[in-house]
Amino acid sequence: MTIRFLPILLSGLLASTPAWSETLAIVSGIKIEREHVDEFVARQLEQLAKERGGKVDIPARLKAEVESASLGDLVSSVAFGEAARKAGLADKSDIAHSVGEAGKGKLGKIDENLLLAFLWSDRRLATAKATATDADLEAFWGKLTAGPDYRVQVLTFATQKEASAARKEVRNVGDFERLKLRPAGEGKGFAIPSRTDSAFLWRWKHGIAVDGSRMSTFGGPGRMNNGTWGIWIVEAVIDRPRRPYKDLDETSREVVRSEFAQYQEEAFFKSVLKQTPIEWLVPVPKVYADLD
Repeated sequence: MTIRFLPILLSGLLASTPAWSETLAIVSGIKIEREHVDEFVARQLEQLAKERGGKVDIPARLKAEVESASLGDLVSSVAFGEAARKAGLADKSDIAHSVGEAGKGKLGKIDENLLLAFLWSDRRLATAKATATDADLEAFWGKLTAGPDYRVQVLTFATQKEASAARKEVRNVGDFERLKLRPAGEGKGFAIPSRTDSAFLWRWKHGIAVDGSRMSTFGGPGRMNNGTWGIWIVEAVIDRPRRPYKDLDETSREVVRSEFAQYQEEAFFKSVLKQTPIEWLVPVPKVYADLD
């Protein structure tokens, strides 16, 4: 599971609560209703539309998956926000007013928790980065890159079915290149440029199981666990020599520092979720599958 607290979710006009509601989950006594999830998704679509300069719609084939993932994100944020509240964050003088203003939003206390979750995670990450020593980072880098490094190239797909069909076509580098050039339309992969980071680091970050990749190995389909807009991938990897931590330049070390802080925060985040009383009244979202 990837931590995903978005400040953009605090937008939205005041509105009355609908007369009818359907409770999907209860988090520390706070009811998560279907209209809360609908609002949560609508805000993200609104933000995406602003970023892309046009209306953004969810394809029909992805609607159920997006709604389930959004429920998981909302439950996670409320749980983490409640933990932040218990830790006294809401009472701090520099943010108490902002929390109060957030509570006037469409989702009331849930909007407060969305803000608290974002601020608490942001502050904890900043502290983890500031206090990490070179010894911490070198040990972390060694753990992540215990095998060789790779150059990684990825094609992303909206559904597992599309990614599986594409993976069946890939037998060599030429097949992979042809997939990249496929005309636009359903089933076309979106190419992510080659990365020269450690494949272990890259794949760990996106929640993909790490195996013994070899020269010109093709992998997938694998799911990138990066929040509501989950996607499926097919990847190509090429061996390259492993880089010792001492050979990393300052920019690379800062990347490792950020990843180290994120790693620590994700572990803390999961511990909070495990300790939070959550009652599911619908099927549990996939993003919770890795908590046990």
